[in-house]
Amino acid sequence: MDDKLESHSFAVSVKADTSSEKPNENYKPIKEDQGQQKEELKEISGEDKNTDKENSSSEKKPENGKMVQEGDITQDGADERMLNNENDDVEKLTVKKEEIKFIPADQKNGDAKIDIGEVDKKAFVGMSKDELMKYANDPFWVRLRWIFFILFWAAWAAMLIGAVMIIVNAPKCAPPQPLPWYKKGPLVKFSSELQPNDAEVAQKLHSSAVIYELNPVDTYNAKSPEVQNRIRDLVLKYKNSSIDVILDITPNYAPGSSDFVKNALEDKEKRSGLVLFDVQGSDPPTTWLSIVNGSAWSKINEKYWALSQFGENLYDLNMNSTYVKDELNSILNHLIHLGVKGFRFRNTKHFIVKLEKENLVAEEISQQTIVDNMNDYRFWNHKQTTFQEGLGDLLQEYKLTIKNATDFEGFLGVTDDILRPEAYKTKDGNYGIDLPIYGRIGSDFDVSQKDLYGELKRTLETTGNTTWLQWNYHSLPNQTEPTAFSVFFMLLPGVPVVTAPKLENVNEEYYKEMAHLRSSPSFMHGSFDLYNSTQKVVAYSR
Repeated sequence: MDDKLESHSFAVSVKADTSSEKPNENYKPIKEDQGQQKEELKEISGEDKNTDKENSSSEKKPENGKMVQEGDITQDGADERMLNNENDDVEKLTVKKEEIKFIPADQKNGDAKIDIGEVDKKAFVGMSKDELMKYANDPFWVRLRWIFFILFWAAWAAMLIGAVMIIVNAPKCAPPQPLPWYKKGPLVKFSSELQPNDAEVAQKLHSSAVIYELNPVDTYNAKSPEVQNRIRDLVLKYKNSSIDVILDITPNYAPGSSDFVKNALEDKEKRSGLVLFDVQGSDPPTTWLSIVNGSAWSKINEKYWALSQFGENLYDLNMNSTYVKDELNSILNHLIHLGVKGFRFRNTKHFIVKLEKENLVAEEISQQTIVDNMNDYRFWNHKQTTFQEGLGDLLQEYKLTIKNATDFEGFLGVTDDILRPEAYKTKDGNYGIDLPIYGRIGSDFDVSQKDLYGELKRTLETTGNTTWLQWNYHSLPNQTEPTAFSVFFMLLPGVPVVTAPKLENVNEEYYKEMAHLRSSPSFMHGSFDLYNSTQKVVAYSR
């Protein structure tokens, strides 16, 4: 039985096929990194060769030029499985993804070929240098290379030019707007009558504008020849200088002898321009007091009581009336045509009065009264006749009239402390005037006795830290060396309003230096920071 099995066994050798037959296309050499597989195959090959030698005697000699093999060739698969079971190393090869195939050859000598599949199929790595050099001087490729070369640099140049054009044509950062003329300051206030040396004083003070007061009774009489001539002379005095003219006017009342009041009484449509109530008995409509401490009502005729808070025969006007607005706007435009550049309104807190009958009630005692006399105007709060809602919007209307008539270069301010800044703001939260007046700095404030830091901080915070104010400065430095407070005052964020001194008392060098500092960018557009290191030292930075 053993001899029979031995006679049917055959050897499987692993070697290269040296026959002239064409090699199998699926055969590929084993890569070097699979050294372990090669060693294992060698071991298998060695064992197979030994088996060939041992069994060589059992092979039959060829008959008629052919090799006669005993047994069935289909047993090769069984023998291979026996090898795999006997050798653990061969089992490792079967785990690989590559399939190992034993292919019988021509069966002349019992040898077989081994196909291990595509062990390492190389990827395409491009053309070799020799292959590329074939196209180096080809006219088509030479032309194509030049085209791409030119296109690259043309695109690069186009991008560079485009970047430069973007930088050149980009909108520049707008420079800070220069301050309007009325903020350059100082504003110098003269008496109502023009004096011969007023212009010289204003020039030595380096003033940006001068202020003159128009007689209150002439406000609605400004078109008369007499008033016109005075204003023309005033403007002509400063025509050859850079100094503009501002007028203080009183638009909230008019004398009974004026055409304005006469027309209002005669024309029913214009009658709304006055604050009138029908006469019912001998008593006035309310017990309101006038500023001169008498009754606030005056019987203008047998039919009407007229509100008259500013003196006898001076009648309050309803500034919200269309008649008053049209007349005042006409006066403002006329004065601008004569050469006036700006205006300051007097008595602005009295511009609106509550006219409804339910508001005709007795006034209440003021919480801030400084007198104890009930017949004194300051004893009462005057809620119906001052700081009414809509005041800021009303002033805004007049300001726009001035701006439009002066190409937005005109100016509207006030002559009195606004006291309640919120009342002068429009619905948008802005002031209805250009430069408010608020606080006691520079007017009746005693620097030596009061808290300058606290007063200044409160003033700026109440009006808004970005709001420029008019600073009333009545005491000018007449000394050769100005005081520290005068320098401190002149550089606050706002416009100093100074009372014109005598010509011989003007320290021109001081005002020249102040004008230079006020024209610096840090003053015009910089921040303002207030410091208080001690109770006696106050400082700020611009």
